[in-house]
Amino acid sequence: YALTKWMSEKMIMERAKIYKFPAISLRFFNVYGPRAKVSNAYSSVISIFLKQKLTNKSLTVVGDGLQSRSFIYVSDVVNAMIKAAKSKIINEIFNVGSKKSVQINKIVEVLNGKKNYISKRPGEPRHSHSDITKIERLLNWKPKISINEGIKILLKQANV
Repeated sequence: YALTKWMSEKMIMERAKIYKFPAISLRFFNVYGPRAKVSNAYSSVISIFLKQKLTNKSLTVVGDGLQSRSFIYVSDVVNAMIKAAKSKIINEIFNVGSKKSVQINKIVEVLNGKKNYISKRPGEPRHSHSDITKIERLLNWKPKISINEGIKILLKQANV
């Protein structure tokens, strides 16, 4: 999956240079928010945890929970897309994520859930970080919703 995305991005960016059309690629990191799907392999851990919490189940933590990810609330993603679309910048690639990665155990703590640890998945990265320096500098964008705020919004919408 990751290879396919990388190849698609590379192909579009190369074609944009050759045929002189504007293109911007946005790389989204662990997007979460209301109405997120929890039924596919790429569902955000936050969405999965929220579903588990709403059904009074323990939150399933893969591995030791010390792995970290860069999470980004959906409204921040939308704002990045709008900024990119309105900009005069062309043929650039931007990471869209949070400045700080968050440990999975921190998500469980914020959700105030019981933990159920399961075996680590082979090949899963220990840490994921989005370097957003470029999008901050060129598009004057940065996320506004912290992980604590985003989860509070989701809990409030779910009446928890």
